[in-house]
Amino acid sequence: MDYRFGHYIKIILDEIFGKDLLRNEIVVNKSDRPTEVVNKYHSTWDMLYWYAKSDQSYFYNVTQKREMPKWRGMHLHGERWTEIKPEYLNLFSKENIKEKNGKYYTRARIICGREMLPPAGRHWALGQDEIFKLENDGKIRLNEKGNPVSLESPEKKIHDVWTDIPGYDSKTDYPTENAEKLLERVILSGSREGELILDCFIGSGTTAAVAQKLGRRWIGCDINKGAIQTTSNRLQKIILDQIKEGQKAPSYSFGIYKVNDYDLKLLHTDAINLTVEHIGIEQRKTDSFFDGTLGKELVKIIDFNHPLTLLDLQLLEDELKKRPEEERNIVLVCLGKELAVDAWIEEWNKKHPVNKVRVIELRTDKKYGKFLVHQPAVAKVKIERKVNKAVIDILDFVSPTIVERLNDPQSVFKVKIPDFRAMIDVVLIDTAYDGKIFHVVHSDVPEKKSDYVTGHYEVEIPKSNTTIAVKIIDMLGEEVLVTKEV
Repeated sequence: MDYRFGHYIKIILDEIFGKDLLRNEIVVNKSDRPTEVVNKYHSTWDMLYWYAKSDQSYFYNVTQKREMPKWRGMHLHGERWTEIKPEYLNLFSKENIKEKNGKYYTRARIICGREMLPPAGRHWALGQDEIFKLENDGKIRLNEKGNPVSLESPEKKIHDVWTDIPGYDSKTDYPTENAEKLLERVILSGSREGELILDCFIGSGTTAAVAQKLGRRWIGCDINKGAIQTTSNRLQKIILDQIKEGQKAPSYSFGIYKVNDYDLKLLHTDAINLTVEHIGIEQRKTDSFFDGTLGKELVKIIDFNHPLTLLDLQLLEDELKKRPEEERNIVLVCLGKELAVDAWIEEWNKKHPVNKVRVIELRTDKKYGKFLVHQPAVAKVKIERKVNKAVIDILDFVSPTIVERLNDPQSVFKVKIPDFRAMIDVVLIDTAYDGKIFHVVHSDVPEKKSDYVTGHYEVEIPKSNTTIAVKIIDMLGEEVLVTKEV
């Protein structure tokens, strides 16, 4: 969380978990590159709130590498004399000291309070004051060769200011994607191998990726198909690398579950974006109530999770009372409406020569009703057995949704798809599908966005009859499952 909302969230967490179960408020790096701002200091940190489920919840304090003294060496050519301070004279033998113009020089080096002649080819480049301070602080000692050795452990326990690692990953297209090092520290501190990690807003899948690498089980959730698709592709690559390198993991496969009809249960912001594009609304982001204009009419998009109700109409009436100078008509866009709505609008329009109201109901509207018409993707897949191998060929694939988006009716030019594989994002194969859980035995995830899936696969299968399942996921996240017993 950042400084704008962190304290509000903390109050809610206190209510849910209890104040006594707050383990830490942890500071993490947001940016280590301050930029110039006019009227305040640049904010470079965010915070994590760490709550425990109970007093018995375990915790493992991980360590970080300590910044150790660097014993830098340099070559000596011939005899070299170095100026020393008068208070250090008693540390040197007379033959190693000479005076010139009131200054003292030595051809020896001081290390931890001892005199040492320059080695055959090197000397230690730490200054005298720095050497003595390290010795007095108990951080170094001399070894049997007279060289400095650190007494500190190369690792130290972590405190609640995590400025030694990045908070965010600046190399991705996601501005708030947590850095893998940050999530690694969180997961190591709060779990053991084989235990379960949950991320309710999986985004690009960083939490699942780190959990998989650290040998934890994981669950990720997101309302966005693209997030699930991105995470799936990312995990497939990690799992393949783990299998190739022989790394142990709780599982080398995972399943994707659609737990509700989230295509219709849209976030209001997503609904606005989709509706604006579908109808051709010109957005006005400066207006706190209306979502834009359609020609000369004001547009209000009703939350898709409920029909247009009399309460929505009352809110519209209240808003128009605040705008006595507004003379434009109103368009209400919704998925459906209550029966009483039509009578209210008819009565309203009789009484108002301006601000007349009409409704675009996306379920039934002749012009815009196509918003909810969905043609599923289809695939033609050939699956054959050859002894102990299954030979799989994807012969054709069509995603009507992708074709429709590419060939926008408002566009002059029509896009041709030269290869049907351009519509396919990933291919997954299960060689013993039980009809319930899809176990990924083979996956085809192109390395680059410009690459195509192979489309031809030969995989080992059991000698007895088995069901082959091929799951094809298109670029918009839609899945097609083809099965055959061989």
